[in-house]
Amino acid sequence: MIRVLLVTPVRFYAEGICHLLRSHTSVEIVETAVGADDGLRAARALKPDVALIDVSVTGATSIARAIFRSHEGTKVVALALREEDGDVMAWAEAGICGYVTRDASAEELVSTIVSVSRGEMSCSPRITARLLRRVATLASFHPALAAIAPLTAREREVANLIGAGLSNKEIASHLVIGLPTVKNHVHHIYEKLHVSKRSEASTWARREFATDTGDNF
Repeated sequence: MIRVLLVTPVRFYAEGICHLLRSHTSVEIVETAVGADDGLRAARALKPDVALIDVSVTGATSIARAIFRSHEGTKVVALALREEDGDVMAWAEAGICGYVTRDASAEELVSTIVSVSRGEMSCSPRITARLLRRVATLASFHPALAAIAPLTAREREVANLIGAGLSNKEIASHLVIGLPTVKNHVHHIYEKLHVSKRSEASTWARREFATDTGDNF
């Protein structure tokens, strides 16, 4: 069952989406919130699989960014997004995993929820094209933006162990450091690698340390 948090200030919109999703046995609305503060509190308390955030909510991208940084298990989907470059980039930079545009169908909404819950990125071909063009433009004018920030020696040790499949608790034991310290290192690694999932950091580490025997344990 995919647990969903819905954040929208429009009551009939919320009721309509809840009614729609009730017919899908794989999806459950666990909470509805009307504003940014309520939405963030609900995300922290319930840790849903997916947060649907209406783009009309005041501070909507701030909620998305906070969830992205603090709740790695929750994927965020922007509802009623306009396919305009400024809107697309603002949400992409906030850590959105999926987009449902204003002209999308009910089935597209459900499909997006299912896709992002699996760790996939879900958006229209037009939005994908705009994101890729934007990334190319940024890279050409600001090459440093395309580069990964360097990891510290300790962060490289932690990343290497993530690539080896160790849990945070196992890493703490291996390096003889506290679990909170490991979590802090992992958070910094995610930020520097521009990833949001452990599997992505693991993939990077396996590739990075495959020939870097000096960092292997």
